[in-house]
Amino acid sequence: MPPDVDQGGPPGLICGMVSSPLPFWCCLLLAGCLACSSKGAPAEDTVTEAVAALVKAAVPGSGITEKEQEASQRVLRTGAGALPEVMKLLDHADGDVVALASYTIRDFPAPVDAVYLPALMAAQRPLGADGWLPPAIAKVGTPEAYDFLLGLFLSEPRVQTQLGWALQISGHHLVPYMMAIYRTSAPEASQLSGFCELMKEMKEEESSAFLVPFLELASDESKPEALRVAAVTTAGHIKSAPQQIERFRKIKVAGSAAVTAAAEESLIGFDGSETLQAIIANLTSGAPDSRFLYRLLDLKTAGIEAGPAVLPLLTNANYDLSIPAVAAVKGIGYQPAVPTLIKLLDDDINWQMPLAAAQALAVLKARDAVSALGSLAVNHWYPPVKAIALEAVRMIESERSVSTTEMEKIFAARRDAPEVIDDEKELPRIMAKYLANAAPDIRITRDSSEVRHGSGNRKSDPDPAESGYPMTGYQVDGGLLLGWDRGEFGGGVELFPSQ
Repeated sequence: MPPDVDQGGPPGLICGMVSSPLPFWCCLLLAGCLACSSKGAPAEDTVTEAVAALVKAAVPGSGITEKEQEASQRVLRTGAGALPEVMKLLDHADGDVVALASYTIRDFPAPVDAVYLPALMAAQRPLGADGWLPPAIAKVGTPEAYDFLLGLFLSEPRVQTQLGWALQISGHHLVPYMMAIYRTSAPEASQLSGFCELMKEMKEEESSAFLVPFLELASDESKPEALRVAAVTTAGHIKSAPQQIERFRKIKVAGSAAVTAAAEESLIGFDGSETLQAIIANLTSGAPDSRFLYRLLDLKTAGIEAGPAVLPLLTNANYDLSIPAVAAVKGIGYQPAVPTLIKLLDDDINWQMPLAAAQALAVLKARDAVSALGSLAVNHWYPPVKAIALEAVRMIESERSVSTTEMEKIFAARRDAPEVIDDEKELPRIMAKYLANAAPDIRITRDSSEVRHGSGNRKSDPDPAESGYPMTGYQVDGGLLLGWDRGEFGGGVELFPSQ
């Protein structure tokens, strides 16, 4: 038989006796390997098997475990045909199964058929801004879906959630629906803050679609002032806002006082000479805003022209203004502030003021302040202030040039101060933690047979001998300052007089 006659079968394998360019023994070996390979390969899951494995993998807990993630990916690999079966799990009696099903539904590719929208909304509605389903709802991409998501966001305007992510991926599709909200009534403060944060987080190519509509609304003098303020404020948080700087300037000139102020605040976030002028205008307006002081820090020494406007604020009775003002003169390098900063070292009401003033004097290399700083380092009651004052003296007297950034790192390492927080219930706990670090050599343990709960109720400990709370003492003028931490039940700081 001629060697080029094909007797049938796949060319190049066993029939290679007639058509394969390979030797016959190679073809047999290759065929055997392929047979072994196909025999050992795992069979792909059916939808039913993958979904059953998903149900089995669900475990209690607020997060998604590695095994749950693997089960979810197993379902997703079966394709979009698995979605109807996973959707059925939203009605499962086990809440952990529902949560894992929701997590899986979230990751099905877009678009998601609108037929599933009612069930998705019904499952999401009780969860508010929480849960995994909002991205899947966004992938439906219908007006009803967008309205639903924005409605949830108005109730709980939190961006760092699955709901916030769903709105981000919805992007420019939300424009008509958000504008309808703004045209109806101005968002409340928390809602406005949420929408501004959403604009900041959204991709620029998506958020840019909102800019002109918001500016048009802000320019419409027939609309209520509060609504226009909200529109220009939101517009100012869009990444591409500086491209419309002239529109912001026109709104600033032509608007009411409140609209002008909102436009001005947006402008200070843009590059340009009016940034500094807007800051100065606010600080000299009679109603200065600390946010303008913090933004002055971004200008560094380029903002020194604002020094005279900041100087009177150093002695403002409101520490929410005076302490940021100290940071501002430090940041812009305003030397005329030195005499006032030296006087502020004597502040005995708020320890944060001498601490901030000492840092500012160090950055300004104020040799006239060395004596006052030395006294502060010896006599102040609060150890972090003493440490910073001593470090400030070293920096001023050092011939080595130290950058502001390096100084801040050194100060942070020396300070080890308690956090500055608003929740007074947490303050004793943080203070006790600081005292434990500050004076490890002075420890007192006080046994107690009772624990005072946050509700005010009392509960007897089963073993009073083991109910001692570690207390830390620190010698201060006039006695011993004691701090203690009682975990979830709070803590305290108390001065025990010497006598």
